[in-house]
Amino acid sequence: MGSLVALLCLPLNDLLGQTLTKYQWKNHILLLFAPHSGDAALNRQLTLMQEHEALLRERDITILVIFLKH
Repeated sequence: MGSLVALLCLPLNDLLGQTLTKYQWKNHILLLFAPHSGDAALNRQLTLMQEHEALLRERDITILVIFLKH
């Protein structure tokens, strides 16, 4: 998905306080949460979104993947 997806491995507080502000008034953000990069559900979602990459770009949608730490 190229630049549509940004992979993040940050504590949620840091993510909300710092990372999202750079997208304010510029992009529509879609947050995906997963335990790790090999998560089957995450990979299915990303595959489905790749099929609609042009539409996502037209709508200025940026997908952020957040890996949850336990």
